Amino acid sequence: FAHHIPCRTLTEVLTSGGHPPVSAICNTLKALLSAGFCHRDLTPENLLVNPSGAVYLLDAEDIIPRTPGAFLQMLLRLGRALAKRGLLTEDVFEALQELASFSGTPGRTFRRKLKKHLFLHSFCW
Repeated sequence: FAHHIPCRTLTEVLTSGGHPPVSAICNTLKALLSAGFCHRDLTPENLLVNPSGAVYLLDAEDIIPRTPGAFLQMLLRLGRALAKRGLLTEDVFEALQELASFSGTPGRTFRRKLKKHLFLHSFCW
């Protein structure tokens, strides 16, 4: 049975003018990576933020074993989802870049891949 945790999605936090809990998001995703997993549908709607700033992942069925490149694709998908909603702030971008470095992808490579990823998917917006 599930417990009720009073939270808002990351989208709700950002659209209401709140500041993203960047360090909590990074810590949650680093823990996921360190455990050998990634989330195949990581979007701002699947990140819950409680009033104290703790971050939770929704849709546990989308947590899968990490394969080469899967964690990077997860970060690119999250960056694209945030950009699509106009919520990709510089501090969030830097946090995603730091996470990419943590997973073994150089920051410069991640920046280039995200820009390319955003360009290629701009026609879908």
